[in-house]
Amino acid sequence: MTQALQRRDQMHALVGMAKAALKGISKPAIIERAGQILLAEGARNPKLAECTPISFAQSVQLAGQLGLEPSGPLGHFYLIPRRLKGVMTCTAIVGYKGLLELARRSGELVQVIAGVVYADEIEIENFTFEHVPPSIVHKGSLPTAERKTSDIVAAYCIAYLKDGGKAMIVLPRVEIERRGKQSQTWGKDFGPWSSDYAAMARKTAIRALLNGGTVPMGEALVKAMIEDDDYRDPQQVTVAQMSADLVSNLRAEEPPALPAPAAEKKAKPAAKPVAAVVEPEPVTGSYGSKAQPNGNVLLDEALNKYSLRFQCLPTIAIACGIPEDNTAMDHVRAMEPGRAAELAEKVLVEFDNDMEE
Repeated sequence: MTQALQRRDQMHALVGMAKAALKGISKPAIIERAGQILLAEGARNPKLAECTPISFAQSVQLAGQLGLEPSGPLGHFYLIPRRLKGVMTCTAIVGYKGLLELARRSGELVQVIAGVVYADEIEIENFTFEHVPPSIVHKGSLPTAERKTSDIVAAYCIAYLKDGGKAMIVLPRVEIERRGKQSQTWGKDFGPWSSDYAAMARKTAIRALLNGGTVPMGEALVKAMIEDDDYRDPQQVTVAQMSADLVSNLRAEEPPALPAPAAEKKAKPAAKPVAAVVEPEPVTGSYGSKAQPNGNVLLDEALNKYSLRFQCLPTIAIACGIPEDNTAMDHVRAMEPGRAAELAEKVLVEFDNDMEE
């Protein structure tokens, strides 16, 4: 199997998990559209296929909770693959257009406008503003030469409130960059600050106005401000950190329980040692060197076998609380041996089913 085909299969698996994460949040038609958008985004940005399933599913779930399209042409929400502590992780970044959309949906605002100002506009007085009463005048103009990122001198945002009031903010470039340094993507060669400085400058002005306390914000907008990975330090996500809804939906994706007559499944070689867990000799698992009971070793080896073949942990293991980072073995080691053995058998059954497909 070529690398391209492997990446395609990995992306399809991620999208399947993401669609499961959207169940109960979005309507079926919206979930299907999101799946198509995600597949197209995966083709455009192959690094997404390398992200951990949990980080990818959680990022898409956040988009669903906010009512924004996960990536796509609207520019409301972006899925950015980043390597965090050696692990490729999908991070969620709300675009400035997404913040504007959520602000308008709150019902408290009539209009919200954000823009950037170039040096030549100051020279010909096409941009003026007053603090009292709040007023911004930004006249349209055709540039006489190509405008560059270095020509941006300010960014602004003005909100027209439902009660007739106005709130505004104007940030000079030095303030844009002071605030921008709080962003996780600041200074990155392949981040939005290097590829689309003007959009990030607008977003910085919008966030500054909303954080100022003069503009009423709805619940979704508050959530977007808090959960935006660009302004917090995202860690490797584990099941324990995920919402109950997402864990429930992932469990719903487990393979169905084996019917009683299927004796051949229970008679597999891997299942026989399970019943013989009677004061076993401690042995070493493949994740580390600490001694473990026999049932826990079986689960460790089953998960290793699956992850080496399919480059991800099976959904059934993830839904039962086993993360994908380097703490996975700690969870396996702490699990009750009988439960670990039972789960190992299920993982091996799923492995055989996937191999048959």
